[in-house]
Amino acid sequence: MVAGFVVSTFVGFGLYIRQGSSSTSTVAEVNEEKVPYRLFLNLYNQVIGNRRDQRQDINPDVLKQVKQEVMQGLIQESVFYQESKRYGIEVTDTELAQALASIPAFQKDGKFDVGAYAEALRYRIRSTPEDFEESQRRQIAINRLRMIILQGIKITNP
Repeated sequence: MVAGFVVSTFVGFGLYIRQGSSSTSTVAEVNEEKVPYRLFLNLYNQVIGNRRDQRQDINPDVLKQVKQEVMQGLIQESVFYQESKRYGIEVTDTELAQALASIPAFQKDGKFDVGAYAEALRYRIRSTPEDFEESQRRQIAINRLRMIILQGIKITNP
């Protein structure tokens, strides 16, 4: 099962990096799924912002490395999400709501708070609720797929 997954992931792997920087352009296409430039830019800016907050050196080499890491992460997410759909993994609205409610940044007095959620999305995460919730849905599905893969791995002593 695992070998089949790995082979199916990379055989015929249709990846195309797109040029352009408009907010409506596509930065990559993975097996016909378009990765929006705005998503890439948002994640890239978050990583750079976090590094600046931690007072890390930001030089051209670091910027190039971050671009590569963000792009690699988005491509990997797309591949795993596509595979999760192939396995029929779906995330219900209830599961998504529970996941969102468990995030401390969205809580006030230990409970989910719509105001804290909206503020965190607007100022810290810089995302719309629709985009963020879709991203969370994808992550939940990907995590389930990873659990399925891990359950199929048997470790033996050499």
